[in-house]
Amino acid sequence: MRALISLPRYDHRYPFAPWILKITSNYCIDQLRRRKSRKYKLWSDLSETEERKALKHMYSQVHTEDSTHSDQGRYLEIAQLLLNQLKPKRRMAFVLREIEDREYSEVAAILGVPETTARVRVWRARNDLNREFRKYLGKGGGDEKAL
Repeated sequence: MRALISLPRYDHRYPFAPWILKITSNYCIDQLRRRKSRKYKLWSDLSETEERKALKHMYSQVHTEDSTHSDQGRYLEIAQLLLNQLKPKRRMAFVLREIEDREYSEVAAILGVPETTARVRVWRARNDLNREFRKYLGKGGGDEKAL
């Protein structure tokens, strides 16, 4: 709806995809800001007791399936938890570059920032993820209390 409403302001001299993706990314940031007032929380907002409870629940769900599938599921859960801990701007840049495999110039256009800024955000997101994953591994990795 936002794109349709904003369509009269679209400048046809520029590519359409970055314009629509910018609207989408702004909407996502707005939703993340609103999420703070909602009933559910980001992982980083949970208390230690809530974290343990959530991990115990996820751990029990994962171990009801076969081990190969559960290991893959567990790795995906850990990756998602770590991604959720990133700042929204860094997470968007990281997802666009590393998951969607876009060029830095395209990431910059979508985010509406210079290419250098896009590169820095992706680099910082990688560092944040590496640091948090090392912390996870240092706490036992396979233990449900590790995150």
